[in-house]
Amino acid sequence: MDKKSVNQTAKWRRPGSQRKKRKFHGVLPHEHEANTSYASASASKLQQSEDTSFDVHVDQTTGYSILQFFLVFSTLQEYLKCKTCDKDVSFTKYGQRGLGFKVCITCKCGKRYINSCHMISTGYEINRRLVYIMRLIGVGLSGINKFCGLMELGTGISSSIYYKIIDSISIAVKSVFDVVMLKAVREEKLLNAQHGEPEDILTIKLLQSMREKERN
Repeated sequence: MDKKSVNQTAKWRRPGSQRKKRKFHGVLPHEHEANTSYASASASKLQQSEDTSFDVHVDQTTGYSILQFFLVFSTLQEYLKCKTCDKDVSFTKYGQRGLGFKVCITCKCGKRYINSCHMISTGYEINRRLVYIMRLIGVGLSGINKFCGLMELGTGISSSIYYKIIDSISIAVKSVFDVVMLKAVREEKLLNAQHGEPEDILTIKLLQSMREKERN
């Protein structure tokens, strides 16, 4: 059998016996932001709550700082040791998604991971905060990634992660808007009652103005 016949025999496969493509069973980066259940649950709690004072308790010790990873952590490595094995430790970045990542601490005991910021469900808070703030000043995905590139903060945020974050923000903003409007209506009813006016006078005036616009 010549060489050509051998190659043809090797390439021949029984009909229907094609190689199956491998399926990825892990979690893709954008799927960490796809879960909007956290925002939906928070929105539900907000709408059902009777407290409409909107007094937010702020921890002044929480906040973000920009630092040069290698400069800071390479210096820390010179001074720190593991309390368990009494050996030197090293710090590296692991699993970066947008501006969020895990700090991997390695020593003789093994590896341990610390989130670089708070997590909202399975997504990094810093990514949602970045998208929200940038949208407030009119900057979209392209501007965010350009900012991250110029500041050497990584490759930025992928389009899939960006739009998943937008969905979560939309749910949160809508729920806050609904609660604020409900609070305003309740206050208006109380003022009307104090002045001897019908409680629904605001609603009546709005309906009348809307009907006049429709007629015109």
